[in-house]
Amino acid sequence: MTTPVPETFDEARLRLRAQAAEARERREALRETAAAVHTAHATVRSTDGTLSVTASADGAVTDVTVTESALDDTPARLSRTLTATVAAAQRGALENAAAASAERWGEGHPLVAELRQSAQRFTSEQRTWGYE
Repeated sequence: MTTPVPETFDEARLRLRAQAAEARERREALRETAAAVHTAHATVRSTDGTLSVTASADGAVTDVTVTESALDDTPARLSRTLTATVAAAQRGALENAAAASAERWGEGHPLVAELRQSAQRFTSEQRTWGYE
């Protein structure tokens, strides 16, 4: 039976430097991913074309554009259209954030799965509300 030779001081120092460099690269990659998720957004036009909504991945609605023809709808129908379009924009922003994360980390990464799961909740809620 042979006993492994302990690494030399120089070998240990090189190994630690390599580990530190790898940690710096991962930290930078995480910063880039956080920035991509933070800036992810989507703009969605309603199915009837009367309005559009822009939302960010954190769910914030950053813009709503309403056409003149939207004012011909009843308040209840306009509210339903707006609610469905907001949900679609929020879902789209999360999907864009997931795609940016997957590009960096791969589809199997937990962050990607969490973002896709969050986006799916908007789809489920929209179906629950009864909108197409």
